[in-house]
Amino acid sequence: MTRGEFLGKAELPRPELVQLLCAQLGLERAQVYLAPEQEIPPADLRHLSEQVTRRRDGWPLQYLVGSAWFWSQRLRVGPGVLVPRPETETLVQEAIERAPVGGRVADIGTGSGAIALALGMERPDLRITAVEKSRLALRYARENLAGIADVLEGDLLAPLREPQEMIVSNPPYVALSQYAELPADVRREPRGALLGGADGLSVVRRIVRGAPGRLAGGGWLLLEVGQGQSAAVQELMAGAGFQDLFAQADLAAIPRVVGGRLR
Repeated sequence: MTRGEFLGKAELPRPELVQLLCAQLGLERAQVYLAPEQEIPPADLRHLSEQVTRRRDGWPLQYLVGSAWFWSQRLRVGPGVLVPRPETETLVQEAIERAPVGGRVADIGTGSGAIALALGMERPDLRITAVEKSRLALRYARENLAGIADVLEGDLLAPLREPQEMIVSNPPYVALSQYAELPADVRREPRGALLGGADGLSVVRRIVRGAPGRLAGGGWLLLEVGQGQSAAVQELMAGAGFQDLFAQADLAAIPRVVGGRLR
């Protein structure tokens, strides 16, 4: 089968077939389109057929190609780690604007390391620590963040030993009742990185309660939240001693980031 014939298969959208083909053959997109008559080696074709079946069965495309794009950076991802999403770039932008020069910033529940990597690329002055408890995710975080951040194994804020000028997190915030409604490929991602208890805020509460003990005076806490959660999270933060509270919407006009400064 030629490259062009493979891209004409009806099982998947053409852009997804292009990504699978590029990942398997180590090609750029332009190379695929410039030589559609090239035959695909039999071993590669067998693997591609398996990948197409997995994708149809609901596997995330990023797992199949082994990478995901975030903030113009390609990160290694795979089973056991949350796939970074565009809406999280709102959290990165807010952190870039508020982090003090040379400040210590902790990314809690870093997963693949997407947030910490973006911050390190945009603000090389920052001293970044990334924390993750999943050993599967840690493998990816350490690879993606080599030379960018210190990566610590542990639960939420527990590994932090120095006061931070900023703590950022994209915690699990899907309510248990909403899990079944998620797309099939999302439900292939680790439940622990998605589910936030009955109301979606169980992990958020732990971070908000613990953050004052890990932040320097005047330090910022910035959290990604789900649709309809921003008011409740601001109330939690106010009760924990945070001021200058704000909520920032993402490109879909959903309040996506809640933040505040410790008194």
